[in-house]
Amino acid sequence: MRYAVIGRTIPRERYDSIARLYDPWSSSVIEDISFYVEEALAAGAGPVVELGVGTGRIAIPTALAACT
Repeated sequence: MRYAVIGRTIPRERYDSIARLYDPWSSSVIEDISFYVEEALAAGAGPVVELGVGTGRIAIPTALAACT
C-alpha cells in the first residue's frame, strides 16, 4: 500500500517504522490532554471529532470524560 503526500506517494513501510517509535513515545506525552478534554467539554452538547486520531491519545480520554 502507498500513501499520497503532496503529489507523491510514500511506501507504507516508511510510516510503519515511524509508528514503532511514535506509539511508545506518545504514551508518555500527557501534559496537553486535559486541555483538549476541557475544550471538548466546554463546547457543550454534541459530537466531538478528533481529526487524525491515530493512537487515541486524546480521543480516548475525551470519550471517557463523557464527550461523544
